[in-house]
Amino acid sequence: MMTRKHFKMLAASIAKLTLFDKDAGYDMACEVADACAKDNPRFDRVKFFEACGFPGGMHLRPLPVQYVNCVVDAQGFVPARTNKKGET
Repeated sequence: MMTRKHFKMLAASIAKLTLFDKDAGYDMACEVADACAKDNPRFDRVKFFEACGFPGGMHLRPLPVQYVNCVVDAQGFVPARTNKKGET
């Protein structure tokens, strides 16, 4: 069974990776945390992620943005879409 000593060692290694690539560090932390949780029912994911360099146990990734064409009138409003009959 893995112990706190093992978890700290793993988290320290992942924290080094996190310094260079947060996304890769987070992915690695997720994989290792899943394995640790299976091995030890008392495993604390939040503490582990904090030790890996993710405050609050979270890592927010920016989502890709899809831009769309839109028309803005003089007041800065986007006109409502209308159906074929011209109703809104």
